[in-house]
Amino acid sequence: MAIAAAVSGGFSAREAGLDLVLSAVVAVAVGLALGWGANKLMDFLGDATLQIGLSRSGSGGRGPGAAAPGRAQPAVSCAAPWAPCS
Repeated sequence: MAIAAAVSGGFSAREAGLDLVLSAVVAVAVGLALGWGANKLMDFLGDATLQIGLSRSGSGGRGPGAAAPGRAQPAVSCAAPWAPCS
């Protein structure tokens, strides 16, 4: 959008607003589709170990509620049954 405005020399707030709304609608639709697909895949897998592996893969292996890289880790971490608590 910024490149188009710089090259053409014009900017339309209406077009920018419509682009923003369209982007938001597409993002929500894609998120819902991916969530639905992941839910169906979890149901298909059935095995708890595979489900845990799939659910942790999207978070960089940190699991839900884990601190981001460079942040302090929680004092106790028992995210998986096979992981020792620290």
